[in-house]
Amino acid sequence: MEPKRIFIILNSVFTLSISLVSLGIGYAGGVRGEGLLAVSIPLTFGVLVALGQLIPAGILLSSFVRAYFLPPKS
Repeated sequence: MEPKRIFIILNSVFTLSISLVSLGIGYAGGVRGEGLLAVSIPLTFGVLVALGQLIPAGILLSSFVRAYFLPPKS
């Protein structure tokens, strides 16, 4: 299997799992019918956007921590 196909499958599974969790949260909160799908879509893409911002922020934070605590290379 080529890497691009694996990436597409993993991306689809990740998005589907976030969608199902969002639907579960909405359903548990009492949202029924068409409103359930209306709640699911923004939550799904909101989580994806938050992760898209969180990963680079984590990399930047770890770089700052490493630069602060480790001595500079000679």
